[in-house]
Amino acid sequence: MPGIHHVTAIASDPLKNFDFYMRDLGLRFVKKTVNFDDPSTYHFYYGDEIGSPGTILTFFPWAGAPAGRRGVGETHQAAFRVPLRSLRYWTQRFIEKGIPHEALEKRFGESVLPFTDPDGMALALVGVAHVAFTGDLAEIGVSVLPGHRGSGIGSALLARAADHVRNRFVTRLFMHCLAENATMLHIARKLGMKICVNTGEADAFLKLSPADPASVAGEFVDQRLALFDYALKAQAMQFKRIADDQGAREPER
Repeated sequence: MPGIHHVTAIASDPLKNFDFYMRDLGLRFVKKTVNFDDPSTYHFYYGDEIGSPGTILTFFPWAGAPAGRRGVGETHQAAFRVPLRSLRYWTQRFIEKGIPHEALEKRFGESVLPFTDPDGMALALVGVAHVAFTGDLAEIGVSVLPGHRGSGIGSALLARAADHVRNRFVTRLFMHCLAENATMLHIARKLGMKICVNTGEADAFLKLSPADPASVAGEFVDQRLALFDYALKAQAMQFKRIADDQGAREPER
């Protein structure tokens, strides 16, 4: 299998570790087993909603273990990908939960929110604004400016995203939002997504039909029409700006 299957770290208190990654970060508890070299020690597995390979973070909790020290050149931070729009929510959540964190920063052009777990392990949330792919699953985030809401843009964007990922061999579409975001949940239901609400947050899932020649051709035509429409509107706005500038320069009579 190409890529990383999982990353393993050491924890001290198993209950604090479980509470932090399950309740504070909202990861799924994929399974609990033991360290086969030391069967008296638990082995906790956390991951995404389906335990996809590559999303798994595991821990050996050893009660009373001393804090580790970061060595020169050592990989010392684990990063989680989240929708870009959610970073404000996570910053507020860290404040409310008393989770040590740093200010937002930029790394390689991405917004990053660094923080630490109860044992001081360095973690980070990396905000992504595009469709994120994980195997046959795609996660989408939709955000519409306040002045343009209520005009069907959100529904159109979500439907466009579903067509886009379907034609790239994705079979499942996923979206996450707060349970209080009634507008986003309404848009998800209109597309036929299944909604799961848990502890103030909501996950939406949609099973996609396999791509076919009609869906690929339809996406291509829709994209060309959208680009043509945008070009016409951009040109109209340019003509309007020119006319407004000329009108402003004319002297009053």
